[in-house]
Amino acid sequence: MKILTSIAALAMLCSVACTNQPKNQFTVIGDIGGLPDSTIVKLDLVDRFYGEESINLGQAMVIDGHFQISDTITDPRAVTLRTGNYRDGMVSMIITPGTIKVTGTLRDAKVEGSALTDKYISLLSVQDKVDSLYSTRDEKFADVYEASSEAYQKNDKKKMEEIKQSDRYKAMLEYETWLYKTSEEEYNRVFAENSDSFFGPLMMVSVYSYFTSEQRPIFDAMSTEAKESYYGKMVEQELYPIGKMGSKAPEFTVTDENGKQYTLTELCAGKKYVLVDFWASWCGPCRREIPNLKKLYKEYSDKGFQIVSISIDKRAEDWQKALKSEQMVWPNFLDNSGISDLYKVQSIPAMFLLDANACLVADDLRGASLQAKLSELFSE
Repeated sequence: MKILTSIAALAMLCSVACTNQPKNQFTVIGDIGGLPDSTIVKLDLVDRFYGEESINLGQAMVIDGHFQISDTITDPRAVTLRTGNYRDGMVSMIITPGTIKVTGTLRDAKVEGSALTDKYISLLSVQDKVDSLYSTRDEKFADVYEASSEAYQKNDKKKMEEIKQSDRYKAMLEYETWLYKTSEEEYNRVFAENSDSFFGPLMMVSVYSYFTSEQRPIFDAMSTEAKESYYGKMVEQELYPIGKMGSKAPEFTVTDENGKQYTLTELCAGKKYVLVDFWASWCGPCRREIPNLKKLYKEYSDKGFQIVSISIDKRAEDWQKALKSEQMVWPNFLDNSGISDLYKVQSIPAMFLLDANACLVADDLRGASLQAKLSELFSE
């Protein structure tokens, strides 16, 4: 990746790119206004595999409004062309082998040479539609938000309760329920209409900052081509971090406070079901789930249920202090070997229910749903 330093160099590279471009090479040629000389523009990937490859497909320096970025690519990649300052604007596009020209400004650009970009931009319009619904909500209930914020800042609990009992607040909740349902329907419609190509999973990546198990049926209904695409594999990895139900969970080794090591296989031995629980001392939802875990452990431990809690705390002192406070009587370990990365844990609490062979039985369970699942399993 080279940063151009002269107009002559730009012209020479443009000539080479336009006449002798290798089969898998792409070249993005820009004629962008509104950016000072020496501004760096880059092609940021719309991606979740940041740990496995560069987060962008290249960058270049703008000179007299011109820039050029060239590299090779095996299949289409969605990117945003932008500077380091989001206020400059950005251009969404699909990069494919060949020459792509970008003209105008980063707020109002024309992209030529990428037919897939036209479709991508069209599909992304669903975000504008959903954003407009949220803007309408903010305007419609601005008085409720302002009053609630003021009462919260003053810690006026009486006022906060009055607001929650008001007709305006109830109307806002009703509107939000409709808004969330409508937004989900709009997104699901786009996913379904593009479920036969990489655009289906790409749109899931583009509109959701994270996935939950609720999106699994949407992805599962997509075509084999969509699932096996670059973006399909990306979505599947996030929806099913350690594989689908019945698959073997990744093996790991943990060390307890006394220096004794245990493998996952050893922790599962002699048990019917093992709950691998990722948590941390600073995680409020994790700490609030502990009483439920204690209740379930007391009810099912004699029947073959085990809990293995793995803390992702950075400091052993914080973990040990929480253990002393919570009095968790099942095996507890500190993750100092990247087990949470192995299980692709993105948020906590994260729980994986395994059988005696360390195969996945269920995940994304806690509270009443975890209780119901264990009741079902131990009644069989």
